[in-house]
Amino acid sequence: MKQFTLIIILLTSIMGHAADLKVDGVVYSWMPDELAFVATGWDNDDPREELHIYNSVNGLDVTRIAKAAFEDNVTLRSVVIDDGITEIGDNAFCRCSSLKEVAMPGTLETIGEEAFAFCTALTYVVVPASVTNICSHAFYGCTGVTDVYFQMTTAEELNAFDWWDGVAGAQGELRGGVEFKGSRLIVADGTLVHVPDNTMQLYVDSDKFTAWMLEEGGDIPTEIAVIWADNNSGDGDYYDLQGHLIRGKPTAPGIYISNGKKIVVF
Repeated sequence: MKQFTLIIILLTSIMGHAADLKVDGVVYSWMPDELAFVATGWDNDDPREELHIYNSVNGLDVTRIAKAAFEDNVTLRSVVIDDGITEIGDNAFCRCSSLKEVAMPGTLETIGEEAFAFCTALTYVVVPASVTNICSHAFYGCTGVTDVYFQMTTAEELNAFDWWDGVAGAQGELRGGVEFKGSRLIVADGTLVHVPDNTMQLYVDSDKFTAWMLEEGGDIPTEIAVIWADNNSGDGDYYDLQGHLIRGKPTAPGIYISNGKKIVVF
């Protein structure tokens, strides 16, 4: 009898989450096989230029962004994705032609095929150290991008990382589709790949960036963090330089954003 009651409670819980939820301009769909919500689109009744994709709704986890979730959303200008999201699906933001800034989470593992293809307003991309796979043509046609910032700092992180576009083909031709701004070695004004200080040799030794121009260092832009703090934060809210909300007052040394100002914690 107790087992039967438990099954009824579980089924009731799942059915209660079966309908899509619309939260702050984003549509979340319940995936019973994953026992989690997935961001599956935008709310046509509440179109927004800035979206925050949460890591939980109704007290339950949001784990990924679905295939083609925001495809062809020409209104969207900036996106902040919470820590806890591990995947951006194929074509998720494809042809979002007004999208200028994306704050990716430190838990992200996969950027899907053509996920940001033809996002021509993008000017820079920050790739978290947690990413292990950038699928083919993920940033194809992002002709406005001039700088890409990789955040891997160890050989282990680089060994775990793979991207189809990073290396030359078997015959030496430059394969792939991350053709930001003519971003191959043969183009003098092409996109630069920035790597953290004192890691250049690690990136060279990985053989995963042979088709790219590498530069050590470079300040990561902070515009999205300032925009998000100005428009959405109340007293006591802190964000890191990628626009991620910090729960409570930060204690780790670093630079943070609060109410549109840079805060240094020693």
